[in-house]
Amino acid sequence: MAGRNIFSERALASLIRSGDSQKFGIDLKEHRDSIIAGASAAAGSGSVDLSQFSLVQIRGKSCAYYNDYNTVLLLRAISRHLRNRLRVVTPNRNKIVRGVVETLLDGTPMHATRRDISSFYETIPISAIRDRLIYDTASSALVRTYLKTFFETHCPMEKDHGVPRGIGLSALISELAMRTFDQSVRDFRGVYKYYRFADDILVFSTCESSEVSGFLLDNLPTPMTFNPEKSDEVCFPGKKEADLGGRSLDYLGYEFTAKQVNGNRDSRHVRVSISQRKLKKIQSRVILSFKDYARTGDWGLLK
Repeated sequence: MAGRNIFSERALASLIRSGDSQKFGIDLKEHRDSIIAGASAAAGSGSVDLSQFSLVQIRGKSCAYYNDYNTVLLLRAISRHLRNRLRVVTPNRNKIVRGVVETLLDGTPMHATRRDISSFYETIPISAIRDRLIYDTASSALVRTYLKTFFETHCPMEKDHGVPRGIGLSALISELAMRTFDQSVRDFRGVYKYYRFADDILVFSTCESSEVSGFLLDNLPTPMTFNPEKSDEVCFPGKKEADLGGRSLDYLGYEFTAKQVNGNRDSRHVRVSISQRKLKKIQSRVILSFKDYARTGDWGLLK
């Protein structure tokens, strides 16, 4: 799609999402055509100002967001353009969960190594990606101008790592930055399956977890580090070894329990449930909600 066409009314209309009206204080039901026409005209003229954003703290992390709907549609359009042109596949949570189940069903002896990257978005290396996107002549001059403004606003030249949380374009940039690492893990000898959802990594291997762990640590992009509190290593025995108790693994908020029912089965029995950590988080939120209701009496908020 040519650079100017990614901001056409038809292209922007396809980027509307359920809930946009309420989230951005607009009426897409009544004024959809005029809103899209205005967004297209603003984007095409280069008048959308990417330096106007707000910051909010969510779970101790600073997140950026844009209130202006024209800006939101512009960033969505650029993200889609780059995703298509650079063939970036955004990780799908449901697809990954199904993949983990399929991997565990295989009766092959394997080791599972889970790692979590600390402060993922804040430590994404961006120097090479920034230059690649800004000077990429395959994108239109207008798109590159917007990208330059985005990086100048959120990732100035003196900063070699970190992208703003809360913006879809940041997720795409992070996937580009992690491509080399992802491929190196897949190519590492003994790696059977590799999954990564943002900062959460899971590797199934036929070699020992200690070998995988060392490789991950040595090849993790600078200045990234792993969170030791969210690291785990589990060994799943083969079909010739009875494992009546089963082995469990937490990943993406789920607990995967796999066991050999008897020594002759070619596959494992796998059970998936919500992880205990996730359950405790949900329980805490419910309790805090009731405590807040006892203080305020705000039934609408509690509901």
